[in-house]
Amino acid sequence: MLIPQGWRLDLADFPDDQTKFEAMIRTAKRAEALGFESLWLYDHFHTTPTPEDEAVFECFTSLAAIARETRRIRLGQLVTCAWYRPPSLLAKIVCTLDAASGGRVELGLGAGWYEHEFLAYGYDFPPLRQRFDMLRDTLQICRAMFGPGRATFYGERWSVDGAINEPKPLQPGGIPILVGGNGEKVTWRICAEYADESNVTGKLAEAIPDIRAKQAAHCEAVGRDPATLRLSVAVPDFHKLSPAQAQAMLEAYAEQGVSRVHIWLPNAATGEGLPWLAAICRAAQGVEMGAA
Repeated sequence: MLIPQGWRLDLADFPDDQTKFEAMIRTAKRAEALGFESLWLYDHFHTTPTPEDEAVFECFTSLAAIARETRRIRLGQLVTCAWYRPPSLLAKIVCTLDAASGGRVELGLGAGWYEHEFLAYGYDFPPLRQRFDMLRDTLQICRAMFGPGRATFYGERWSVDGAINEPKPLQPGGIPILVGGNGEKVTWRICAEYADESNVTGKLAEAIPDIRAKQAAHCEAVGRDPATLRLSVAVPDFHKLSPAQAQAMLEAYAEQGVSRVHIWLPNAATGEGLPWLAAICRAAQGVEMGAA
């Protein structure tokens, strides 16, 4: 479940910023109560599709607040831009959040794309190749800082030298890392090298076998078992489907071995959308609504 935080103008109807924030928290708690596996926030500062003077709550501080109001549901970002925070600081933030949540955090990463947002906040917007270099450095630094001892790594854009990162992740094996993107040549190669999960956007179930085959080739090229790379799908317009279409879509993804589907609803903050989605998810799993 992608929780409303303002980026897609999904909190614009609330009267003030405090009310908007409380609506986000309330939605997160309700998502957990309804049985959703994980909740996710976008990592953006300006609204989409156009920049508006509307509240967009920062990803990690919002997740910290949500962590203290929930107990079971996992917490992630879809996805964090590798250019927005130095990787060493990002690793520190994520480990702190893992401690705050009792070991429920996942790290979602991408190369970034929203040029207007980059420039408005004073970041350079370098060519895509440089952004991929930054993504690689970030992944390797985070892996090093999640591991035992002090972290040392010298990369193309970022380095660390004997960096102490305490606390370490609570989760055995470190914090799971998701890399988002549909790029077949570079992004999926990076997934094969560094990610636990690859997330693609807007891909239908019939495209999954081809995606899996291409990602398997990348895994084999780096000596990795393709079965160890999970695949998830973000569906931008799920709310436009009828209940029957939505259920059929989830069932088709499950048949193709998709690990999870990330769904955003425009009316989630009002309380209308979540029961609708929960019923569809349970029906797709063959579970009667109301069953544990």
